[in-house]
Amino acid sequence: MKGAGHAGARSSSDREWQVNATPEAWAPTKRGETPQNHCIVARFMSPADRGGYSPRVLLHFGYATALVFGTVFIHAGCTVLALGWLRSLRAHQWALRSQPARASVLGALVLLMSLAALLESALWAGFYVMVGALPTFEHALYFSLVTFTTLGYGDVTLHEQWRILGAFQGANGIVMFGWTTALIVAVVQRVFLHREPDAGES
Repeated sequence: MKGAGHAGARSSSDREWQVNATPEAWAPTKRGETPQNHCIVARFMSPADRGGYSPRVLLHFGYATALVFGTVFIHAGCTVLALGWLRSLRAHQWALRSQPARASVLGALVLLMSLAALLESALWAGFYVMVGALPTFEHALYFSLVTFTTLGYGDVTLHEQWRILGAFQGANGIVMFGWTTALIVAVVQRVFLHREPDAGES
């Protein structure tokens, strides 16, 4: 009976550890405390959700939608900025007559859109840190960049509670990089392949 009691206590302890088990970075600081207690969004969850450490899927979908809108806003802003700059350059045709000048324009465009991708990844990373999905901004930014570019190394992962957001971010990254590719192709066609009319042509 003593052995059975000891086994029962150990089994109960094992079950408690399994419920509260998290990666080291998210380990509770007090007995019975879970990272959910520190999440800003915990107040929007029902007691059943908090106890089961399982947020609502619709809530995650709402977060993902808001983050996608944020990335679209950043990308659209950079696109408008780039197109406005190119229009101003085309107003002064001499600025695009030399090949080095055209290459500089294309390089500046790629740099600008790369900065946009970095800002968008940082937006996702900030959210991960805010809700406690990842411990530090450094971890979150690394995971966000790997996910946004669809590399998917897997050495840093979200807690299972938030892992669905990783799929949303991966899809978001595919669309944003497709957008950037289309923009770069359009600029190359206008800057490098556009034939200026000869002096004799009307």
